[in-house]
Amino acid sequence: MSPTGKYYIVHYGYTNMPYFLTPYHGEHYHLCDYRGGRNSQGPTEKFDHNHSSLHNVIERYFRVL
Repeated sequence: MSPTGKYYIVHYGYTNMPYFLTPYHGEHYHLCDYRGGRNSQGPTEKFDHNHSSLHNVIERYFRVL
């Protein structure tokens, strides 16, 4: 069990359970769509965009290591 306030950022293939943050299914977008100033189209799309952005940062960090 994870300490309070700590979460795992996981791929959509994982089961959505306590302390696991998975993206919403059915929300399709690409990060490059947001570079031109496009805003998200609702709370689930905004969550998925933020999830993907954070996930990309984590993956880049591990590539550096």
